[in-house]
Amino acid sequence: MVRDLCNAGEQRPVETLDSALNALESLRLSGRTIGVISHIDQLTWRIPVRIDVKRTGVGTSTIHVKG
Repeated sequence: MVRDLCNAGEQRPVETLDSALNALESLRLSGRTIGVISHIDQLTWRIPVRIDVKRTGVGTSTIHVKG
């Protein structure tokens, strides 16, 4: 699995995203807690539980848990 992600340039972007999500799901199913920071919409749409942090002012933020 790691080899596939390292050779991501040889894959199409959708296949690379699928490989990454499959690896994350495998880790989750083995009992691991996974944290992902991403700006890629296709990735955030496919991860069911999210913590969104929004800056509300200087030094303050709000947190919303979704899922």
